[in-house]
Amino acid sequence: MGDRVKGSKSRRPDLVVEVAHPKIIHESGAQILRHANLLVGSPSALSDQTT
Repeated sequence: MGDRVKGSKSRRPDLVVEVAHPKIIHESGAQILRHANLLVGSPSALSDQTT
């Protein structure tokens, strides 16, 4: 995932929408937020207090 986030800098996204798996938020959420807004679409990611 990290390589894809790095590659997205040239595209300059305004918003990244996560709808794949809560693991993405745990592993890359902070890194994504350094470059764009983040919309979490996995309800199970929102139920975990560490997210």
